[in-house]
This record gives sequence, structure tokens and C-alpha cells, in this order.
Amino acid sequence: MRKLCFFILAIGLVVGFSGSVNAVTINLNVSKTSGVAPLAVFFDAVNTTSIITDKPFHHLDYTWDFGDDDSVIWAISGKKKNFAKGAMTAHVFEEAGTYNILLTVKDADGNIDTETVQVVVSDPEVVFAGTKTICFSNDLDFTGCPNDAQQVTTSDFVTAMSNVGTGRRLLFARGDTFTATGRGYINVAGPGLVGAFGGCTSPDGRGICQNAPRILSNHAGDGIGVTSTGDAPDWRITNLEITSLGITGSRGISARGIQNHLLISRMELINFHGGIYNFQDSNNFFVYNSVIRDNAGGQGGNLAYLGGYHLALLGNSMRNSTQVEHVLRLFHIDNSIIINNYFGIQATDKHVVKLHNGLWTYEPGNYAENIILSDNVIENSDISGASWTVGIGTSSSSRDEELREIIVERNHLIQGTGGQVLLNIWSKNTTIRNNIFDVSRGTSNYAISVTRRGPVESPKNVEVHGNTAYGSLSGIDSGVRFLGIGEDARNIIARNNLVTSDNVNEATLFSGTSTFLTESNNLVADTSVFVNLNPVDVEDFILVEGSSPIDTGAAVSVFNDFAGNSIPQNSVWDIGAYEYIQTGPDTVPPILSTPFPTANLSSGTTNTTISLTTSEIANCRYSTTSGVSYSLMLNTFSATDSIAHSELVTGLQDGNNYSYYVKCNDIFGNYNEDDSFVISFGVDLVSTTCGAADLDSDGDITVEEITDYIAQWRLGDVTMGEIMIGIREWKDGC
Repeated sequence: MRKLCFFILAIGLVVGFSGSVNAVTINLNVSKTSGVAPLAVFFDAVNTTSIITDKPFHHLDYTWDFGDDDSVIWAISGKKKNFAKGAMTAHVFEEAGTYNILLTVKDADGNIDTETVQVVVSDPEVVFAGTKTICFSNDLDFTGCPNDAQQVTTSDFVTAMSNVGTGRRLLFARGDTFTATGRGYINVAGPGLVGAFGGCTSPDGRGICQNAPRILSNHAGDGIGVTSTGDAPDWRITNLEITSLGITGSRGISARGIQNHLLISRMELINFHGGIYNFQDSNNFFVYNSVIRDNAGGQGGNLAYLGGYHLALLGNSMRNSTQVEHVLRLFHIDNSIIINNYFGIQATDKHVVKLHNGLWTYEPGNYAENIILSDNVIENSDISGASWTVGIGTSSSSRDEELREIIVERNHLIQGTGGQVLLNIWSKNTTIRNNIFDVSRGTSNYAISVTRRGPVESPKNVEVHGNTAYGSLSGIDSGVRFLGIGEDARNIIARNNLVTSDNVNEATLFSGTSTFLTESNNLVADTSVFVNLNPVDVEDFILVEGSSPIDTGAAVSVFNDFAGNSIPQNSVWDIGAYEYIQTGPDTVPPILSTPFPTANLSSGTTNTTISLTTSEIANCRYSTTSGVSYSLMLNTFSATDSIAHSELVTGLQDGNNYSYYVKCNDIFGNYNEDDSFVISFGVDLVSTTCGAADLDSDGDITVEEITDYIAQWRLGDVTMGEIMIGIREWKDGC
């Protein structure tokens, strides 16, 4: 009895005698709560707990509101910068002010916890006032340089960078060009900023100015080198273009030593052997709205080579490493995010994104973990041998590099003609959800492969939910394969995945030898389930009203679709990356388009196929007379009840015109009432044009014309073959 009373008392202490347990408890770490603009801050809620799941990193819904400008969007996804999803995120506060950041965390039962943190951002015009700012110009034009700042005339970038100091801001004139014959050093603690002054012309979607100060780097070292500066370097490198001559060993920005709070913002790095590098695990390393492209210099180079704790890649474009190696190589990252970027076009035998665990040495059993790869566009190269687009796991089959706690969500992955597998998973505890895989141009056409590589532990606990895979099979014999599972893979769960093709017989959901797959509510369908029968852009993969993936999914711990819409919309999950959004009762009839044929058919045609497309799934009928209502039309298209409709019509005759009045009815009973959509065409008459013997071109050959035509033969103007044709047309008619 005493034991029972003690047990009841213990339970009472846990719940606080309030009758309820806090189902979700936020544990939030913020990298900075104050600093000078632009201020990059990392927000980490990985240690949040829940009483209903032992995988809170994967199975809770995290929503962030940064209290910033609600109108600014990411260039690649079009989503608002002021909001974010996931257990970790980062934000760059570009204007001075006080910001209240709200985190809301919800579990699958609807239990919620919230936490607010305040971040105070200082005005750089105050922090770097007066002579703390130095402006550099090629000539005496210092328009836009802050008042009371120092003014230096030079075109030597290295000389200008020698003025770096704690609490200083170095600004280079927009429209000017500076030469770098050596490395520009940042070797002291911040706060500090290297940036630009003057008016910005033609900013792109990332805010990069067409007239950014141009640094021409003509040596084999770094454009800007950041050396170890202790625990709080707190530097910002912004708004410059640095271009190299493609020299082997050249790097745009290189961070050596452990860096803390380094922000690289709106930079353009062109033609370097390496774009951005850090050689040791850094803390709070941010690359934001920057462009790295067209690297050169051969083996050993990457557009970005990065590692660290709280690494954040936000809104960047990294394109074309065909002359070096990988586009993005992450040698070891923990608690890091790669969000809203474009990555594309790697070299032969390399990856677009290579996420592994080890620099030049590695420790077996040491994990890289808690990583989010979301809302990116990732495009494979067309170069032969560029087989793997994204690789998450060991860097080679001989190394024991372990990774776990990975989320890959809401990415658009595009296969190139050199590609075989879009996403290789060699990691554990990995969630793959709401991605769009376009394998149309590949050679092997796998969207996802989960298998063991080398001496690492077998991949296990992999959840694959709500993805869409698409392949157009024109010229491709190998089909569309969604998920390949190796024999060593364990505990693979796949639900609500949609695999589509223009030939469903060539589409495969699962392949491989593993018996450790649990799957349900997955679907193979043709492209009529999409709003575009030939999808290319992500919006083309939105589900069409009434299509089979709608309301046929299973309940899973997925809270948002590809576009960020909440799911499920009506208590039932859909299949695929997009949740169908019904904005209200449908009272609008289908929109009819693309009639065929629209031009006259050649003489002798006796039958043809008439067709049209509707804006939603519908049943279409036709009449050969106008004014007939849908309900009284007797002819139904033989191929209908989708968005593509067709019917074979026969009995056509030369010289006649035909009109088919079409009306359609959607699944909600909305039908077309007027006769505005007509498929009209005619069949040409047999040609009565005579040959050359018809000298007066009147469609009839007379005896006199044949006589004159023979006279032309005697003169050598026509051949005997042409004479025989003329005689036959005179006898039998043209």
C-alpha cells in the first residue's frame, strides 16, 4: 500500500497536480541576441522534447516567425524570409531594430508549446561612425560614402585590406575595380565589416548589385583570408564581386582556424579553384544570398568546401563545377541547415551536394548529425559519368564515416542526362519528405537509393513520405524507379509517395532485395493527376481537382506540403508532395482549351481524333448542332473523366466542314452552358490541278493544248515522259 501511495505521489509531482503533462517542451539555443546589422543569428531547438514521440527532431512541427519584413522572399523558392520551418533555422537581420522571434512547436496530437526570444540589432552607422569607416575609391568620387568617414584613393585591394581593425568598416566604391596580387587578410576580432558604398544598380533577386565593387584576383591564394581570431571574430563580408583567373589553388574566401559568427552576404565569387572554404570546424558560419559559379583549376577544387557547427547556407546559387569537382562538399557538419539554395552542374564522377563526415582524418563511430536540407533546387549535370546528384554518407567505400538525424524535405531535384540516382542515402535516422524528383533525363532513373556503402553501419530508420517522382520516358528504356533498397537497409518506411510517368507500365515504386520495408498508400499514376500533363516547373506538379491521390493517403508525421501548406487539409492526407487545396465550394465549370484539329484536313481523310483539355477532371460530351445542353448531349468522349479528352470521329468526306460543340461537367456538377467551345475543321476537296500540258491553267486540257505541247517536245523544251503525262490527263481528266 505504501508503494502504491508513493507511486501516486510521484505521478502527482510529475504533472504538478494540474491534471496535465506538458506534452511539448521547447529547448531553444540562440547564437546571438545582439549585434550590429547585418546580424546573422542561428536558432537551435533540436533538444525540444515530446511525450508522444521519441523522434522530436523528425516528428514535431516547428514554425518560426522572426518579426521581420513580411514582404521579402527567397529568390529560389519565392517563400517569405520572415518565416521558417524545422527544428533549426537561421535569419539575417539586415536593419537595425528590436525583433521578437516566436517559435511554435506542435505535435501530431495538436499539443503546442511556444517560446519568444528578443534580438536587438544595432545601426552600423552608429557602431562604425566617423573614422571607424574607411571608403576606398579608384578616383576622387566618394558619392555615398558615410559622413565623416576616412576617404582613400586606391585600386590596390591588399593595401586597402591592411586597414582591417576591430570595430572598423571598410567600404569599396560600387562601379570601381580593385586588383588583388595577394590575400586580403581579416586577422583581428570584430565587430567588423567589409562591404560597398554608393548607389546600387539593377539588383537581382538576391539583392546583388550589377555594379558591385569588382576585385580582380590574379594569384594562387585567397581573395579574402580570415584567420583564427578567437571565440568571437564577428565579421561580415558583403556586397563584393571577386573574380579569379582560374588559377589552381586560388580561393575566393578562405577561413582558417575556428571561426565564430562569420557572415558572407551577397558576394559573387567567379572562376576560382575553390569558392568558399573553411578548413576547421567553425561555429555559426553563414553564407547568405551569394553566388559562386564557374570554378576552374582542375582536381581538388569545389565551389564550396565547408564544415562546422551551426553552418547555415541560405538563399545562395552555386553553379558549374565541371572544371573542378563537387559543387558543395560538406566534410563534417553538426546542427546545420542548407535552405532555399540552388546547387547545380557538377564534374564527372562527382556530386552536386556531397555530405559526409571527415576532413583528411576521421574517427570511426563519430557522427555528423542534426542536418536539414530543405527548399533547395538541386540539378544534376549532363556530363557523362555525373551519376550521383546528392550523396549523404561516407565519402568512399573504404571509410567509416557515420551520419544520422538527417531531414531532406521540400527540395526539387532534377536529373541530368549523365545522372543515375538523385538521392543516395547511406545514413541512419533519415527522413525524406515532400520532395519532387524529376528523373526525366537520367540514364538509370532512380529517385532515391538507400543502401550500405563501405564499412559504415547499415542505413536504418529511414522514413520516406509524401514525395513525388516523375519521369518522361521519351527515348529512355530503363523506366522510372522511385526507391531502391539495398539488402543491408533496415526499418525503411514509405507512405504517401506518388510515382508518375507518361507510361505507368514503366514506373516502379520499389526495387531491391531488402525485406525490411514497410509501405502503404503509395501510388503509381499517369500525369493526368497534375495540372500540367507535361510537368517541368514545381507548380506543374500540383494535384488536379478530383484526381486519385487526393484523400487517399495515410496519417504520417508530416505537417506541411512542398509549398508549405498545412496538411492534412480535410483530416485525410493526400499522396505526393502537394496537398490539394480546396479554397471553397467549387461553383465554376471546367475551362476548356487546346481544341484539335483546328485546320483543314487533307483530301481523302475519312476519320480523325478530336480532342481538348480541361482545367480540372471532367466528363465531356459533344453535339454536332448548337444549342444543346450538356444533359441532352448524346455523344460522350470515349477518353474522358480526366483533364485530357479525345474521341474518334468517322464518315468524313472531302469538301465538307464539321463543327463539334463541346460541354463538360466537373465532379461537383458544374457544367458548361454556352456554345463558346467548338472544335471546327474541314476536309479539302480532291485537287483538280492539271499538269504542264494545261497551258491556260483552267483545269482542263484540250486537243489544241496537247498539239501545242507536242510541238514544245519537238523543240526540246519538254521530255517524252511529260508528253505521256499530258496525254493521260487529256484522256482521263486531271
